[in-house]
Amino acid sequence: MSSGVEFVPVQRFPQPGEVVHAEGAFTRAAGGGGVVAVVLAELGAEVDFFLRAGPRPSDGQAAAAQLAERGVRVHAAWA
Repeated sequence: MSSGVEFVPVQRFPQPGEVVHAEGAFTRAAGGGGVVAVVLAELGAEVDFFLRAGPRPSDGQAAAAQLAERGVRVHAAWA
């Protein structure tokens, strides 16, 4: 699992060549395994998710917390 995907909201989708300024940013847990784990938890399954968190512990902790908030039991090995 990657620790997260960064999202940058904009007021509207830019036209080709146009610059539209972001209005903040946020990161969400991501990666194929993380997505599947969340969907299974939402469907009522008991999900244990094992991961190795990357070099930035705060990102890994945030991702683990987001997965846990969605009903996934996270077991992490911190790098």
